[in-house]
Amino acid sequence: MRYSLPSRDLIADSMESVVKGMSYDGFIAIVGCDKNMPGAVMAMLRVNRPSIMIYGGTIAAGYHNGKKLDVVSAFE
Repeated sequence: MRYSLPSRDLIADSMESVVKGMSYDGFIAIVGCDKNMPGAVMAMLRVNRPSIMIYGGTIAAGYHNGKKLDVVSAFE
């Protein structure tokens, strides 16, 4: 993708504008790729409000106590 860094800054500016413009008390960002994730983190640092970032994209499953974790194990 061309203009990767400017697009990241544009994402951060847009998120910051909404959070500050609407006077939100907190910030929840659902991200899903390598472009909007850093933009969301930058916006969270700028607004200095309680924030949570949830990754909604694909990611490799992990392990806990030698057992492979997946979506099904979250509901067990």
